[in-house]
Amino acid sequence: MKHIKNIDKINIKPSERNVGRSVYIGNACPVPKPTKIAADDSIGLEGKSNAGIEFTRDFPKGLTSGYGARAHHKCSTIDIVAGRVSKFSKTTDKNGKPYYCDNNFEHDAARIYISEKTDIDKNFDIRSAPDWSLESIGRSAIGLKADNIRILGNEGVRIVTGVYKDCSLGSGGAPTATPAGIELIAMNSTEGVLDLQPFVKGHDTVSLFGEILDLIRNLSGLFEQFIAVQTSINNHFSEHNHIIGLGNKSQPSPTPALGLNDPFVKGLEIQNFRKDRILVQLETMEELTSMLENEFLGVESKNFICSLYNGVN
Repeated sequence: MKHIKNIDKINIKPSERNVGRSVYIGNACPVPKPTKIAADDSIGLEGKSNAGIEFTRDFPKGLTSGYGARAHHKCSTIDIVAGRVSKFSKTTDKNGKPYYCDNNFEHDAARIYISEKTDIDKNFDIRSAPDWSLESIGRSAIGLKADNIRILGNEGVRIVTGVYKDCSLGSGGAPTATPAGIELIAMNSTEGVLDLQPFVKGHDTVSLFGEILDLIRNLSGLFEQFIAVQTSINNHFSEHNHIIGLGNKSQPSPTPALGLNDPFVKGLEIQNFRKDRILVQLETMEELTSMLENEFLGVESKNFICSLYNGVN
């Protein structure tokens, strides 16, 4: 590894040098570094920065926590931490003595916690939904925590559950792997507007919406048939006259206040007017139904409701 000693030869603008020269280009830079409290059988690898790897047992929140504190076998753990108690970190306390710290899953800046047996949800204070979400208790687990996490797969990323029959505790009387799915929990909340709910399947959703749109079309067609039949009945009654006495037809009853001869006939005229408006609205609804189908259920549409790349089972 090459160490650069003379940073004057490096092209760094003076305006960009916000700290002393000694921190540039890999030169030594003292940083606050707490002393980790460790079990006797733990082995730690640390550099001169506030980062390290500890080979230990399950002590997620100090030596009195986890399965390590209960003297369980098979709870071996690898704990990778960068920035122990980051915003509170210091090398010595106010008396000049070493500043000791334990694991702090909240304030340690970034961590990868790999354990043969642990309660990973409890360690990271992750909430589960009480009705169907599965909490991990006493199982092998890997937990990642940082201000931001990125998982990059140049040709895809798969998160898969239920590959193997047995869990890490073994078989032959030991618990088998419990069927569980994939949960995305925002804001560490599963209540109120953030209650945890199952995913929907895209293709099945498209089929459902397609069926609903077809039912709307069928209902519209039935309504148009009803209007046609009702119009025929209305026309029949509007032309109907009673026979009085010796073949004389009855005369419409006068209605001077309305300036009309027969309120029944006028009612039919109003109904025919409303019928025409309804037919226009039905045509508009048919056009909107087709537009929604093409825009949201059409594979070629930019608003197609299914993801082009991401799937869920």
